[in-house]
Amino acid sequence: ATIFDSGITDNTGDGINITSCSDIAFISMSVGGNGGQGIEMVSGNNDLQFTSVTADGNTSDGYKLTASSDRITISSSSVINNGGWGINIAASTCDNNQIIAPAFNNNASGTITDSGTGTFISPENSIGGLTVSGDWYRLTMPWISSIWTDSSSQITDFNYTSCVVSQSGAGAASTVLE
Repeated sequence: ATIFDSGITDNTGDGINITSCSDIAFISMSVGGNGGQGIEMVSGNNDLQFTSVTADGNTSDGYKLTASSDRITISSSSVINNGGWGINIAASTCDNNQIIAPAFNNNASGTITDSGTGTFISPENSIGGLTVSGDWYRLTMPWISSIWTDSSSQITDFNYTSCVVSQSGAGAASTVLE
């Protein structure tokens, strides 16, 4: 299923609250001014995609993954002015999620906190600097802007054929390990 070009605003609780869903794409949406999380994936979710989904001005986190939310992709999304974390991956049972090119600004607790397993984050490409909590390692090479991986996936031997490189603007490259 695909949900696109929608606005979800000013609810007393979460803007979107998802349990036991799979294979859904959310594209070009605005989720803001809600009394809880902008988007919460509670449990039993897998293979959800959020592309160009703005989470703005929610009382708590912009995005929150709890319990077992696996293979969630958040890409090219603005996460701004939220009362908690921009993106909160709250449980170690959230596996193999990807955060690709987010734009953060003014989230009260910070940009990303990650308790998940196997999470991959590419550097954001616009608003402010990317900061994450937890043990993260950054590898920088002249021809790649950077690679981020969590402490359970430390980079000890880098092989350029084992990653995906996406180019955007003026020669900048961001790389996500696969």
